[in-house]
Amino acid sequence: MKKTAFIIAAAGSASRMGRDKIFISLNGRPAVAGPLLAAQRSDCVTEIIIAAKQSDVLAFWDLAKTLGISKLKAVVTGGKTRQESAAAALEQTDAEIELIAVHDGARPLVTVELINAVCADAEKYGAAVPSLAATDSLKEAHDGFVVRTADRDRFFTVQTPQVFDAGLYRGAMSVAASAGMDFRDDCQLFEFMGHPVFLSKGDPHNIKLTGPIDVAVAEMLSERET
Repeated sequence: MKKTAFIIAAAGSASRMGRDKIFISLNGRPAVAGPLLAAQRSDCVTEIIIAAKQSDVLAFWDLAKTLGISKLKAVVTGGKTRQESAAAALEQTDAEIELIAVHDGARPLVTVELINAVCADAEKYGAAVPSLAATDSLKEAHDGFVVRTADRDRFFTVQTPQVFDAGLYRGAMSVAASAGMDFRDDCQLFEFMGHPVFLSKGDPHNIKLTGPIDVAVAEMLSERET
């Protein structure tokens, strides 16, 4: 099993939520506690690094102490974009790390099993992301009108953690920075570099908190799992 650095991206503005979704309470504990505990319990995760807002750095250290997160290596101040935050966290990874996993802090229900499965696929293929087949009809639009209907069977939604070979990931980040490119997710970074990314099996419960309804759903799901 390769040594993995688990980066939690938690420096976002949460503009769609209207409040800091990272620390929203889910059944009595902050939402971000879920990813921290899952990474701590995963045998493939060697170290945890958090990219946070500057105002949250001490709060993360305090939370990690409360939860007994011994793998937390650093909490860095994130950048203006996800890529800048990931780059700041990447600088803190140990030189011996072989895989880089990047996870949205706003996905509180990630499991140890999902982390381990995606890491195993990344070890085999060089890059892997958890995914789910599209279930809704997909329409391409222009000026508010449908242009065409896409073949739903060819489309997937992706989740996190997205896991990559450390050497390839560092190289891709360096090239993107030199080219002035900034991507919304790490999978897109690898697409830009021409590296194939394997679609691992995702988890329908691994939802992202983007609005109030997601909080209600996450709380219900977490209650069922406890």
